Amino acid sequence: CRGGVCVHSAHREGEMCPDDGNVCTADVCASGACTHPGSPHDGDACASDGDSCTTDTCGAGACTHPWIPGCCHRDGDCIWAGHIWECDLSTSICYDPPMGGFCASCSDREDCGDGGSGSDDWCVHYTYTDRGCSTDCADDIDCPRGTYCDDGSGTPCTPGGSDCICVVKTGSCSTWNEFGTTCSLDIHCDGPDNFCGGGGRCTWSCTTDEDCPPSSTGCSGVYCGV
Repeated sequence: CRGGVCVHSAHREGEMCPDDGNVCTADVCASGACTHPGSPHDGDACASDGDSCTTDTCGAGACTHPWIPGCCHRDGDCIWAGHIWECDLSTSICYDPPMGGFCASCSDREDCGDGGSGSDDWCVHYTYTDRGCSTDCADDIDCPRGTYCDDGSGTPCTPGGSDCICVVKTGSCSTWNEFGTTCSLDIHCDGPDNFCGGGGRCTWSCTTDEDCPPSSTGCSGVYCGV
């Protein structure tokens, strides 16, 4: 009481106030109100999502789970722009195998990945002269963007099916390898499905981002951006 009335003075700035139950926020008084800013706890540990390949840290007031670079559970986790690596399941670490480039030139599977008859790498023969390295897959998620999981019949694999390999959606490693090279005319793009797109770069038609290779900026609605 002050001067015959009940007054409600603000607590000092920064004093603790009731917890909102979120480990990623602070609970402090500010301008007479209980606030819950996230920045004081950015980088603090929070509840695990159960995935050994993610960290569990607070960010902007929420529990986030960013992927640990180079960590993997399968080969599909080791594919990003410009290459196709493989997963060492004994260490959960991505590694760069010999001839690790998707659609790298090959004669047989020994030219691809870690090679050998027990390898999960293959030399795909699109035509007699058009051949390129690839890898086993169980579903499309195991393959680079712009490719799909095929059982050799030209149709997508049954998830978990055997003898399935990632193949280029445009049906040619020459098209894949020409993507993004400079051009001024369509004839400068040697791949059978390539054409000279905006910006003077070889590209191909698309309807979604999944039709485009990892090095692409995505589907513009007409062709894959370079």
